[in-house]
Amino acid sequence: MREEDCGTTEWIPMSPWSQRKDHNSALEGRVLAEDVRRPRSERVVLKKGTKIDAAAIGLLKELFGESPNAKVAVKATTGKGTENLAVWTHEPNENLIGRRLGAPLVDEDTGEVIFERNTMIDEKTRPAILELLSRSKASDPMVPVRSVLKCESEHGVCQACYGYRLATNSEADIGDAVGHIAAQSIGEPGTQLTMRTFHTGGVAGADITHGLPRVVELFEARKPKGVARIAEVSGRVEVQESERGLKVTIFADDGTTKEYPFPRRQHLLVEDGDRVEAGDPMTPGSLYPADLLHAAGATRVERYLVDEVQEVYRSQGVEINDKHIELIVRQMMRKVRVVTAGDTIFLPGQLVDRPVFKRENERVLAEGGQVAEAEQILLGITKASLATESFLSAASFQETTKVLTDASIEGKVDHLMGLKENVIIGKLIPAGTGLKRYRTIEISPAWKAEAEQEAFEALEF
Repeated sequence: MREEDCGTTEWIPMSPWSQRKDHNSALEGRVLAEDVRRPRSERVVLKKGTKIDAAAIGLLKELFGESPNAKVAVKATTGKGTENLAVWTHEPNENLIGRRLGAPLVDEDTGEVIFERNTMIDEKTRPAILELLSRSKASDPMVPVRSVLKCESEHGVCQACYGYRLATNSEADIGDAVGHIAAQSIGEPGTQLTMRTFHTGGVAGADITHGLPRVVELFEARKPKGVARIAEVSGRVEVQESERGLKVTIFADDGTTKEYPFPRRQHLLVEDGDRVEAGDPMTPGSLYPADLLHAAGATRVERYLVDEVQEVYRSQGVEINDKHIELIVRQMMRKVRVVTAGDTIFLPGQLVDRPVFKRENERVLAEGGQVAEAEQILLGITKASLATESFLSAASFQETTKVLTDASIEGKVDHLMGLKENVIIGKLIPAGTGLKRYRTIEISPAWKAEAEQEAFEALEF
């Protein structure tokens, strides 16, 4: 951690509720006051006047599985009027604690700003935020929070984007090795995943498929087996069946159409008349992160990677804070590929760190030149480690001969900004009190400081 605030205005959406949820038992035995429609279309699924029994509860859970704030209108117990009841009951999201708001939170009814940007979410403010969002008309309201995924610090991350240090439940200090803490927080429970794989019986291969290998698959950004087809554009779905098979056509919002052929027996997650967003899966299976990045952008793929890694650990009863996984995903999303160089110092096809690319474009723009264009790329953690700016760090990891040969040919200079390269050459690591900002601090005994204070107060001016 290198600075107090990077000044970014970007944020990520985070659910105010945890993934653990159960249906609202207050719905059982009540009578629907309005038709219940499929969220993606206007097709009526449960008609007005239906008594909510076990079968209806099961249908509601299936319909609103991705809508944590879904509500249905039921007849009031007094016999007059209606009332809106939530489909789900939740526990609050623990990952909100110790984060700052990325944007102001506004009351939908009055338009009043309830919480300003950069407000720290703690045990006192979280209940008020949850109450505010539970009144929202949105089926899936989100809390805008600052995250290391959007931090614009060129080296490390900033205090404002990282938030609380979980060990002390207080603001993290500049100099904290938050990357190492993140790696240890993910790696240590990983040994539990491995051990449980060997000792768990039941479905053959279930733990192996979904356990530690799934985490490796996500962090290496590999194409999974049985990959799901995703919608590349947002629009309305039309499903046609013929002798040759199924054809899904998406009529995009911009007037274009996109067709996807499927075998006749293919199970689809979309129905005729549904509305889909770019990046939504159309078939069962895991998503390929590179495809999701291309279709839906950086924020969507970042959320997917964090949620999927959490899914594996939660299945084994392991709780990890999101910010640790976000730090790893940040390193995977650190690079952009230059498409057109403009008047910058870059070459087409070159991989550049996002902050460096932004700084160079700002310099060229100030001089009246043509800026470069780039596309976001996703690297697995192995490639991301080898693509680091420090050749000493990369050489200590893998392909030592190749890394050192390339560095000597290119005349690279290692500025010793990280921990590994300083350990290799025997220097003080730039973390904790090893940072330059702490080296000039003079420390004196407490009794000496008190004596000096008393002497100062005794002086008469």
